[in-house]
Amino acid sequence: MANLGDFFSEEQRAAHSLRALVVGTLVRSPVPDTTPPKFKFWVIIGFADEGAEMGVVYLNTQPNAFIQRNPVLAALQMPVRHDARNLVDYDCYADCTELKRKSTAAIQQQLADEPAFVRGILEPAELAVLQAALRTSPKISPRDKKRFGIW
Repeated sequence: MANLGDFFSEEQRAAHSLRALVVGTLVRSPVPDTTPPKFKFWVIIGFADEGAEMGVVYLNTQPNAFIQRNPVLAALQMPVRHDARNLVDYDCYADCTELKRKSTAAIQQQLADEPAFVRGILEPAELAVLQAALRTSPKISPRDKKRFGIW
């Protein structure tokens, strides 16, 4: 079955993917760095190396057991609610304990190939909550906080 992106030219899909690469964009795509690899929701938090690399946070259905037992890390699980915008399919939690790195070029190509992976953009207040939590994470180095603009 064809998806909506199939009806647009390669140039239009590339332009869409460029416009989507902004801080606060929420994406649902396959991620290879989970065990097992799977589709996940994630949010763009910042860019580094003149835009060549992006920092993102993954969203989880529930915080894992290790995080739930650690009050400092549990406090860094920020709720992202399912609402009328349909950014996420269900209530979940942004894991603000760590920042994942992704190649901007690779993500741009992925989004050009599958425009439906882009779910929307968080409201500024929602993004501010995630950024504030990330600033306090003991698992993210001060260097990375500065590199990705969350310091």
